Amino acid sequence: MTSITLYEEWAKAWFPSFVVNEDSYKISLEDYLIEKPSTTVCVRVIWNSMNLVGIMENDLILVDKAKWALEWQIVIAIIDWAYTIKFLKKDSQKRFYLSSANKTYPDFYPEESLEIFGVVVGCVRKYN
Repeated sequence: MTSITLYEEWAKAWFPSFVVNEDSYKISLEDYLIEKPSTTVCVRVIWNSMNLVGIMENDLILVDKAKWALEWQIVIAIIDWAYTIKFLKKDSQKRFYLSSANKTYPDFYPEESLEIFGVVVGCVRKYN
C-alpha cells in the first residue's frame, strides 16, 4: 500500500490566497476511500445520469455491498433485472423508486423488482 503526501488547506477552490498552513502528512488513498475492503467493489460509470452530483462517465465508484441503503443515498440498484446508479428515494405512498441527478432522465419505479446491490461510498476520477 502506497502512501502519498496530503497538504491540508493548501489550494483553495475559491479566491487565490497565500498558503497559511503548510502542514502535511502521509495518507493511504485506499484507507481513506475504503472502510470495508472485504465488501467493497469498484465499478466504472457508464452514461451521465448522476453528473449533477459529480459522478461522470468513466469515473470509478466504490460501492460497499454490505452497507444498508437509506433514502437519498446514491446506490447501485437492480431494477427489473438491470443495474443502474441512482438516488434511492421514497414517494408519499412509501414506495421506493430511483432518481437521477440529471434532469433529462425520469424517475424509475420498479415494475417487478428493486434490489440494492450496494451503497456508493466514493468516486475516483483520473485526468489525462
